[in-house]
Amino acid sequence: MRHMTLLIIAFLVLSSNSLLTPSSNRPATQVNSNFASSNDGIANIQVTLPLVGPATNWATGNCVQNASLRAGLESTIAVDPKNADHLVGTANFIYQWAGPSFSASIGTIASLDGGRTWKRNLITGLDCTNPNFKSLLGVLNPSIAIDGSSNLYAGFLAVSAKSRPIYVTQSTDGGLTWTTSNQGKPVFDSGSSTTIGDRPTVMVDDYPSSPNYGTVYVVWGRLAIKGSAAIGDVMLSKSSDHGDNFSQAVLVSPQGNNSISYVNPVPAIGPDGTLYVSFASTSSSLLPAADSKKIVYVVRSQDGGRTFSAPIEVAETVQHGYVNTQFVSSVYQSIAVNPSNGHLLLAFQHAARVNSFRVGNITVTLASKTDILLYESTDGGRTWNKPLTVNDNPADENETAFQPTLAASPNGLVAVAFYDRRLPCPSSAWIMTNDTGKTNLCIDTALQIYNDKSELSAIGNNIRVTQYSWDPMNPGDMGGTEGLRALWFIGDYFGLTLTNETAYTSFTANFDLGQNPGQNPQVFVARVALNQTGIETQSQTGLSSQTASAVEQTSPLMEESGLIIAGILVVAAAALATWVGLKRRKRSVKQ
Repeated sequence: MRHMTLLIIAFLVLSSNSLLTPSSNRPATQVNSNFASSNDGIANIQVTLPLVGPATNWATGNCVQNASLRAGLESTIAVDPKNADHLVGTANFIYQWAGPSFSASIGTIASLDGGRTWKRNLITGLDCTNPNFKSLLGVLNPSIAIDGSSNLYAGFLAVSAKSRPIYVTQSTDGGLTWTTSNQGKPVFDSGSSTTIGDRPTVMVDDYPSSPNYGTVYVVWGRLAIKGSAAIGDVMLSKSSDHGDNFSQAVLVSPQGNNSISYVNPVPAIGPDGTLYVSFASTSSSLLPAADSKKIVYVVRSQDGGRTFSAPIEVAETVQHGYVNTQFVSSVYQSIAVNPSNGHLLLAFQHAARVNSFRVGNITVTLASKTDILLYESTDGGRTWNKPLTVNDNPADENETAFQPTLAASPNGLVAVAFYDRRLPCPSSAWIMTNDTGKTNLCIDTALQIYNDKSELSAIGNNIRVTQYSWDPMNPGDMGGTEGLRALWFIGDYFGLTLTNETAYTSFTANFDLGQNPGQNPQVFVARVALNQTGIETQSQTGLSSQTASAVEQTSPLMEESGLIIAGILVVAAAALATWVGLKRRKRSVKQ
């Protein structure tokens, strides 16, 4: 109860901006005054329409055969390498909220006409209607990949009170029917509630010239809970027979220990078959401490995922929450390879201005300004160029740009999408009345395009791809009518993929375009033509890169695990939220 009381105090503090005063200002090097109107002509399509399917009722533990899955978040999206008009994706379809946790099934989204229309299906077989999974609380953290024969592979986390195994499932008919890969067995399962899987990502080597062409990889976090420590490291398994069998897991990161955990793996594949994995280090301690560094590393494998190089440090920041915020989000980086030249790219969320303060015996670190930095390596990740700043809001204004995702087109264009909070909250039906006019609160999705022929150069300015700003404090009709009373969840990641002509983003928002009257979080897809007139015009004068700045801090920093521990996604008041999650892990669904 003592920890819960402190957590409630922390939540109240998170909603106050008055406690965070920047220690200094930096002059703006660029102002994108057209950001608000740059979404002209960009349509948003809601792709997670409500579905009816099986889900577990948390209150009773019973399997509900015809549950109403009314919300959606945490999406991925991919384009068929043989057909640029064929797009596929995954998303959580949510049945119940419980603070930052939820009961959900996972489903696919698919388009055969270049993203103009979409169909959706639940992934069947691994749900509570299956007698082998009658204790299943939910399936979460979906990702998707498509091979050169249009076969689909989806990776996800299956959550029960006893364990949290990693599965891969496959479809040969575009997602209508699914078969569990690896002869029906999980790729990873400790059989224990204290050693669990986290955030699996599946990827296929679809380069015909690669010696590993057709190999299916899945990477995930392995988390061991030992007393007051959550020890994390990164694992990988692969299939060379189209998912029928997966190899014994190998360790990708250094092995975690009582001091350091390695979390949040993100893979990428180069045209020569080199496999790259980025991951972050953070403290294993669940107790308050002074240091809260989060360091992102990259490793590479040139033998098809059997062995990996030593980790190369790319970027560093402080673990943090956000001002004006009760939502949680903990994945700071994304990685991609440019298929036209093999350049390796990493987008990273950097805390530019933070403040730390005490709540009881807990140190809370919040950022009033975060930037998205874009790094590039032309030698396989051995060395990295000085980063560019992606978000082009004025540098002397507080704005939290966060959760970047990266993609590259076959002909070598690079795109970074991210959540952006530079615009004040409008007066709209989906904006909480008390939030109208507030700054650094409501969210848009932004996109920046780069040319990468010889070196990275921005094409135009940031493009606003959301039709409307949305309020992350609005719980919709699933979270009560009096606003949020606990930490909220908007997902740890969203999707981005490119063809030579179009960028597609699949993002979370809760606005209503006519199919979301409950104002619930949903997944929307936006199409941005890469050769549209606006980008061409802006590219002659636009410049969206700035020099990365050092962290400005005014007090000691908080150490926290940065992990998703037993249903609590750690970011704001992270150590405390994680502690509460451990207490509830037997009944909470893992994010």
